[in-house]
Amino acid sequence: MRILSQPPEENSFAASGRDFDSVFENTGDGITISEQVGKFLEVNRIVCEKVGYSKEELLEKTASEFVTSEASKLFAWQIRELYRNGQAAAQTTVACKAGTLLPVELSMRLIEYRGKHAVFSIIREIK
Repeated sequence: MRILSQPPEENSFAASGRDFDSVFENTGDGITISEQVGKFLEVNRIVCEKVGYSKEELLEKTASEFVTSEASKLFAWQIRELYRNGQAAAQTTVACKAGTLLPVELSMRLIEYRGKHAVFSIIREIK
């Protein structure tokens, strides 16, 4: 007989959180969750690796800081589409810490995260 320190539903909840964390961190694409004003709330390790910033550095930034000036008008239009339709897809170029440019495809969706409206984004490098 196994004695549990927490009721089974709490163990199940904790396990599902660990499962989510594992998927979030080990997927092949970058994932971000940001406030509707663009400030990052969560980023996975792929995003950090691709843009060259630590997680701590990224959590102090906003998504718009990574969009090049050439792509900013189109990005603004795509954000309007996101708020109008609840989801949007876009191709853009992001500026990396090293000064290089990274062409990416974004898939964005409005979600609720920790009781607030947020933007869930999947970022895939275009090769």
